[in-house]
Amino acid sequence: MDYAARGVASQSVRRVSPGADDVRRRLVAGLEDLRCEARIASVQRVDEGRVRVRHEDGREERFDLVVFAVPPPAARRLLVDASADEAAVLGAFRTTLAEVVTHRDPGLMPARRRDWSPVNLHVVPDRDTPEATIWLNAVQPSLRGGEDVFQTVHPHRAPRMESVLGRSCFERPVVDPDSLQALPRLARLHAEPGRVVWFCGSYAQSGIPLLESAVRSARVVVTAIDAGRTSGRAVQPSRRPSEAAA
Repeated sequence: MDYAARGVASQSVRRVSPGADDVRRRLVAGLEDLRCEARIASVQRVDEGRVRVRHEDGREERFDLVVFAVPPPAARRLLVDASADEAAVLGAFRTTLAEVVTHRDPGLMPARRRDWSPVNLHVVPDRDTPEATIWLNAVQPSLRGGEDVFQTVHPHRAPRMESVLGRSCFERPVVDPDSLQALPRLARLHAEPGRVVWFCGSYAQSGIPLLESAVRSARVVVTAIDAGRTSGRAVQPSRRPSEAAA
């Protein structure tokens, strides 16, 4: 019930104007060293409170802080010197592979148009997850009045081939009792004195794991880092913190 209350009943929907591309430009504005497609092999804490980042081509760099903005399994794989507590906490957060198809096939919607809603679920006994079809025209103002567009997550039925606009697969966090119990344990890890490795993402906040959850978790990490600097618990950085991001 807490999951539903936080994610459906109490969270309002807000849209960024003029759009997500503007958010991206603002986020990277002023960065001195932005690297994309960096292939990281491992991350390890070394002497003097520094963190060594090793690239797949063998190059190494050292940073004062590293923030893992990746799914928990990836963070666990990259952090080769994870403590028992870190390994247990990261292992408590599971992910599942989600297939998403964007299309124009109304056959995946309720048979009667008057029954259409912004989110429509199709449940069958032999599937563990429901098929969820989002009527994008009902949630995106720019699409209202235009030809119907749908986004189906975990499709049980294939939309007509000629109606498919795009298809993608990605990992999504799973909310279950283990992940809920791991959230306060993650907070305790971040409160450890001298911490130089941090974890953030949509999995690291209660409620439905969305982009907004990831942003909130990042703000929590930044606040904790700043608090550590103020109290003298963390090493004062001589370089920008590294972000091990996918």
